[in-house]
Amino acid sequence: MAARGAGGALVPLTVLKDVSALKHDKTAGKATFEADDFEEMMKEFKRAFEEIGDDFKTAEEAVDENLRHNMKLVLEDRARHGYTDTFFHLTPAPIQDAAGATRMDENAVNQMTVGDGATGGYMSQIAAELEKAAKALTGISMVDLVRRKHNIGMGPTGPGGAFAELRQVLYELLQDLRWKVDEGNVNLRAAMRDFQESDASSQKALDAVASNIAQGSGVDPWDHKKQKEENLRPHSNGNV
Repeated sequence: MAARGAGGALVPLTVLKDVSALKHDKTAGKATFEADDFEEMMKEFKRAFEEIGDDFKTAEEAVDENLRHNMKLVLEDRARHGYTDTFFHLTPAPIQDAAGATRMDENAVNQMTVGDGATGGYMSQIAAELEKAAKALTGISMVDLVRRKHNIGMGPTGPGGAFAELRQVLYELLQDLRWKVDEGNVNLRAAMRDFQESDASSQKALDAVASNIAQGSGVDPWDHKKQKEENLRPHSNGNV
């Protein structure tokens, strides 16, 4: 399966939809068995359950491999920086000087940033949806669903560990993007002020926002450290 990434390119993630083809050939034709006595019947039962266990483990290993493959693709995105190259993260390009702009539509800027004052502008709404998606991810756990005895499948939590690692990176990417959208909101308003006033004060405010964006959100999705919402850095002063 493929989806559109941040730059519009196809995201090379894969989804394992069917594990039935992974079954061992030795179990494909064995639906019944015959036994001469109770002891032989129990041995056959044991062998049958072992074969089912092998198939279950094979299926879980395929899911685990798929999750780790996707995790590798997500982590490789760290080295991509262009808008058309990245799949999972956006690299900010803050407005640093609006004094030379030929035109900025204040109504359009207001619609993007503050809206009607009640629900916020488009950017605020996007940031809110990103925050909602990030929080929803924290409530999803494969470990809770598959926990069982250690001798079943891949073990007590199956491929839950690989799922949790990928979930954490996606959570941090969402939080990082949310911060960038909110900071872009402030940046756009600062640029509008600089366009209108074109003085040292407005340029200083715009420089401060650009500097804050350059320092990043404080959440690094690539560092293999579990980070939460409270790790996000403060936003620039919105009074610009």
